[in-house]
Amino acid sequence: MKNGIDIRSEIKKCIQEAGHTLRGFSKASGIFESHLSMVLNNYLMRPLGMTHLDRINQTLGKPEGCFYDLYVDECFISGKPHRSRVKPFMLRCAELGKQKEINQVLSRMMDDLDKLPLVFEIAEEIYAGGNPQGAVPFYECVAENERHQHDENLAISQYRLFRTALGKDNDANLKAVIRFEPYRNRVPENYQLDGLLQMINVYFNLGMWKEVEFFSEELCNLSETLYRLDLHKRLKSKKYEPLQTERHLVVYYGYSSLMPSVSLENQGKYQKALDLIANYADLSWFENLGEVGEKEVAKFTMWAEANRYTLHLLLGNAEILPSYTSFLKDKHIQEILPGLITIVDAANKHQISIDDVLLEFSDEIQLLKDREYLRSEYYEERFNLSRCSDLCYQLALYYFYKKSNDTAINNVLKSMEMAIIIKQRDVVRCISLFEEHRVYATSKQQMLYESMLKEVRELGENSQDSRDFFGVGG
Repeated sequence: MKNGIDIRSEIKKCIQEAGHTLRGFSKASGIFESHLSMVLNNYLMRPLGMTHLDRINQTLGKPEGCFYDLYVDECFISGKPHRSRVKPFMLRCAELGKQKEINQVLSRMMDDLDKLPLVFEIAEEIYAGGNPQGAVPFYECVAENERHQHDENLAISQYRLFRTALGKDNDANLKAVIRFEPYRNRVPENYQLDGLLQMINVYFNLGMWKEVEFFSEELCNLSETLYRLDLHKRLKSKKYEPLQTERHLVVYYGYSSLMPSVSLENQGKYQKALDLIANYADLSWFENLGEVGEKEVAKFTMWAEANRYTLHLLLGNAEILPSYTSFLKDKHIQEILPGLITIVDAANKHQISIDDVLLEFSDEIQLLKDREYLRSEYYEERFNLSRCSDLCYQLALYYFYKKSNDTAINNVLKSMEMAIIIKQRDVVRCISLFEEHRVYATSKQQMLYESMLKEVRELGENSQDSRDFFGVGG
C-alpha cells in the first residue's frame, strides 16, 4: 500500500507548501473539512475518489493529472480492482493520454480475467465519447486476454481496432483487414455491414480484385437478408426498431453491386463490367427509403450513368464522347477528374483524337494541377493527388503520341511531382517515360527532372526499407 500512503503524503505536503491550513484548503476546494481530513489521514475508512482528487489538484493549481501516477494503488486498496475508482480513473487517463497509468492498471486487472467485461465497458464508453484512439489500449487488452474466441466482446473489440487502425497507409490497412477478417461474422449484424464495406474499400485501394468481388458478394447476401428481415419486422412487430447502421441499408446493397463492376473495369474486362451496371442503376424499388435513402439511390443512378460512359469509351465507342463531356461539364463537377482520366486513357488505347475535349476542359485541367485546390475539394488530398498524377501521366502519353513533346514532358514532370508528394510507386513509370523521351526535354525541364530524381533517391535512402520505397532502390 506504499503509493496509497504516498499520494496522501504528497497532497498534504503540497497543501502545506501552498500555505493552506486544512480548514482554509477545505474552503478553497469545496470539500468538507471532516471529509478531507478522513481522506488524507485514513485511507482504509475513506478512499480517495477521482472527483476529490481532481478538485484537490485544481485548487493547488497543479497540471491536470499530476497525481495520477500515485493513484494507481488507490484502485486496488482491497487487493482487487475497485470498479468505482478504476472506471473513472481510466476514463480520465484516456482523456488526458496517461498511457503509463492505463498500462499499469490494465496489467494488474488481468490477474483476474473476470474483469475483462469491465475493461470492455470502459473501452466502449471512451469510444462512444469520441476518443477512438484512447479506447485502443482497452480493446487490445480484451483482444489479447479473452480466451473464448466466440465471445461477442472480443469480436466487437477486434472490429473497433480494425476501424481505428484504418488510415492512409495501405500496408497497415491490409494488416488491419487480415486481423479483423476471422471476426467479421461474429460481430452484430450492423457492424458486419460496416466492416465488410470497409474491407472492400481496403482491397479496392490495393487492387486486390478477387477479394473485392468475394467480399462484395458476401455484403450483397447479408444486405439482402437484412433488408427482407427489416420488411418482415415492419409488418409484424408493433415495437419495430430499425437496425442501427452508419449508412442507409440501400448503401450496402448498392455498394455490393457497384464494386464488382468497378473491379472488372480495373481488370480490363469492360463488357462484363458494363453488363453489371443494371444491378445498381435503379434502386428505387427499395422500400422505406425516406429522404436519406432517396438521395443515396440518386447517387448510384448517377454513378451508373457515369460508369456506362466510361466503359463504352474504354471499349472504343468514341461516338458517346460528346454526350459524356456534356454530362461532366454541365452536371457533375466531382466526376470531372475521374472522367478526364477515362477519356484520355481511352484516347490512348484506341487512338481517339480528343483535342477539342482537352480544350473545353483546359481550365479544369489547370485547376486540377493546383495542390491547394486538391487539398480543399471533395476527397482527401492523397487520393486527389494520386488521381491527378494518373491524369497527368495519361496526358503525357497522349501528347507524345500527338508529337507535342514539350507539353508531354511538362505533364510527365507534374505526374512525377505528385507521385513523390504521396510516396507513390507510380513515380517509377514517370522516370521511365521521361528517360524514353529525354532527348526532347529542354535544359530547364532536365534540371527540374534531376532535382526530383535527387529527391526520390534521398527519400529512398531515408525509408526503412528502400527496396519497397517507390518500388525502387535497395
